[in-house]
Amino acid sequence: MGSIGDAYGNAMCENSCAMLECALFDRRKFRTKAEARMFIFGFIEGWCN
Repeated sequence: MGSIGDAYGNAMCENSCAMLECALFDRRKFRTKAEARMFIFGFIEGWCN
């Protein structure tokens, strides 16, 4: 992480959120909230870890 006030300090988080948005909103339709939660959990566990 960068210094205080650095515009690039949260770039990794922003990139991860953008990838998640693309994966969620562009390619998938969920029938239930539980299905969406499981997809998000799998994305975070598989991609971020």
